[in-house]
Parts: sequence; structure tokens; C-alpha cells
Amino acid sequence: MAKTMTKTDNMVKIRAPLARTNEQDLIIGVNGVNYSIPQDGKEHEVPDFVAFEFNRAEEARMKFYEKQAELHETSMFA
Repeated sequence: MAKTMTKTDNMVKIRAPLARTNEQDLIIGVNGVNYSIPQDGKEHEVPDFVAFEFNRAEEARMKFYEKQAELHETSMFA
């Protein structure tokens, strides 16, 4: 079950990606607690530690795609 965020947390804004369907939420787990963020392409206020994990995951995803493109360019099948 996803935790309801309170205003006592240090809140920051993140922009959630747009999902292919309206039914998908972005689930971010921190210390055994899941946070559910709608993937609607809009900004949402989340606790700073949730934003940190979101940004860390986005950075890892971008590095993956960059490495994938690099490997594709250097492969003998390109």
C-alpha cells in the first residue's frame, strides 16, 4: 500500500513521466515504504528523499540508454 505524503516532510517538485495508459502509477520505494505518483506528465510535490530516489533512477535509466546506443554504434551489426 502506498503512503500518503504529509506536509511535514520537506517537499520538492518532480515531473513524473507520461505513461502509455492512465492506469499506471510510478511506484518509488524508500525504506520499505512505497510512494505512488501518477504518471501524467505533470509536476507533483513529493518528500525530498523520494525525489532523490526518483532522480537517481532517472539518471541510471539515461546512462543505460546512452550505453545501449554506444554499443549499437560500435557493434559489427550496425
